[in-house]
Amino acid sequence: MRKSLLILAALAALMIGGCAYGPVNDLPPAGLDAAELVVIRQHAVFGTGIAFDIALDGVDIFGLPAGAYTILKVTPGPHTLIARFAQTYPNKPWEYTLHINPASGERLYFAVVLDSIIGNDIRTTQLTPEEGEKLMRENQYRPDKR
Repeated sequence: MRKSLLILAALAALMIGGCAYGPVNDLPPAGLDAAELVVIRQHAVFGTGIAFDIALDGVDIFGLPAGAYTILKVTPGPHTLIARFAQTYPNKPWEYTLHINPASGERLYFAVVLDSIIGNDIRTTQLTPEEGEKLMRENQYRPDKR
């Protein structure tokens, strides 16, 4: 019984650590010609208790909870966008990588969703502006600034 309680307490600590959301690291200044990346995570039945880490160019930028979105201002040009389970998640964090190349002043929309009930695979897809704007209205904004 005591061993079971210890295991439950350890799992709870991992889950709480994975629930942290908001800015993790600052983005480099993007300038007046910045592009915007809107990253949206809808509510879902599975995986809602753990924030997804959003990384840009290999640096963790934001912990995104379910039912939320953030807008990242970036310099125009090539970038790598990654969504994955938080590093504190007990299994190896699977990653889904998108290589993008936003133009000056462009706004791109992305949805991140749990792709597997049994695993911890997160799928990231680019949305049309219409799809992105609709999902923004249905979810809560989380600023990328502290």
